[in-house]
Amino acid sequence: MKATFEISLVHPAAKQSVLSNTEVIRTSVVRPGFLREDFETTPRMSTYLVAFVISDLQLVQRSEGFTPQINIWSRPEVGRMTSYVQRLTIRILPYLERYFDLKFN
Repeated sequence: MKATFEISLVHPAAKQSVLSNTEVIRTSVVRPGFLREDFETTPRMSTYLVAFVISDLQLVQRSEGFTPQINIWSRPEVGRMTSYVQRLTIRILPYLERYFDLKFN
């Protein structure tokens, strides 16, 4: 069964990263020290694909000019080690799209 999901997460304001399957469309203060992040409605998808993260991860690599955009998130202390992962992902993704006959977006 597939459905769309409207995801909202309430979290301590001190946490730096709040991620889910889609982009944040609204941030609001719930009470002092807590924020609510509302995300775009997901496309139709299976429930096992729904994901979210509330953490102190940092965005350390963002692909520019490549579709789909590849973002690499990591712990602050290992952020400098992620450039290889990004380069490899950008190289291998077109192969995987052809192999599986599936466009990643």
